[in-house]
Amino acid sequence: MLRRKRRRLIPTANSTEKSAATDETFDTLDEHTVDDGGVMDDTLAAIHLLLGRYHSGFAAMKLPSLVFWHQLYHIVSNRTAVDQSIYRMRNEGLIMTLRITLQGPPATAILLTKDYIAYMLQYSEQHRATRIFAKGLPSLTSTPTVSKAAIVDAIQQLFHSKKRPPLPATVLDEDIRHLVQAGFLVTTTALDAQEEYSFGLPRLGLFITSVVKARAAITALLNRAQYKEMLEVDMKKRKLTCSRLPMDFHLLDMEGVDLIRRLVSGSTCVVRLGDA
Repeated sequence: MLRRKRRRLIPTANSTEKSAATDETFDTLDEHTVDDGGVMDDTLAAIHLLLGRYHSGFAAMKLPSLVFWHQLYHIVSNRTAVDQSIYRMRNEGLIMTLRITLQGPPATAILLTKDYIAYMLQYSEQHRATRIFAKGLPSLTSTPTVSKAAIVDAIQQLFHSKKRPPLPATVLDEDIRHLVQAGFLVTTTALDAQEEYSFGLPRLGLFITSVVKARAAITALLNRAQYKEMLEVDMKKRKLTCSRLPMDFHLLDMEGVDLIRRLVSGSTCVVRLGDA
């Protein structure tokens, strides 16, 4: 168990504005803050470790820090414990998961809900739709997709809890359209009649492109090496021109999906292609 200080969102100049359509005040940081408790389990500690380690790379892409679910398996050895912790933290609204479309097995990215909210409010310049959505978001993160009905219900519950009249359906439809256009909600291709969305991020395509190109570059590098393997220390000296993230992030990604293997012998670590 690790203990750490909680982070708070940074207020903006417009954080005390009122919504013209609803006369609802969204002016307190605490209402957008998700409490992750004073003590972290190993999985949450690993998430914080990786988010902090690669923060500068994501900041260069103007994105909040992310970590792949499969990367955690090589930080915390007990996969069952990792999965159980992620499900629990997602149900509690501490973390969110984003579906990432990549070649091969589907990938899932993880980020802190409060980081997502902070990014959303900053990116949208405190737009009314995102301020309202941010307040209801922690109750919607238990799955990577959310129905329109669930979004509407979460928002109306907020107004009911404050004894405010419910939002008109036309206003809610407009708010959801804004979130889709901004890239925070992505319409799914589900065949059923129910409108459903997955969570997204503007500029997420930059990250996906970086991962795809880095996987290809590292695979080519190892294919050119003798026995299709290299010392990890030598690989980490290489700079990937296709990504703002360091070599270590991409090695951890590829190891998590069995594209490479790390073979440790004493103080030496060799990186080898997964099929070598």
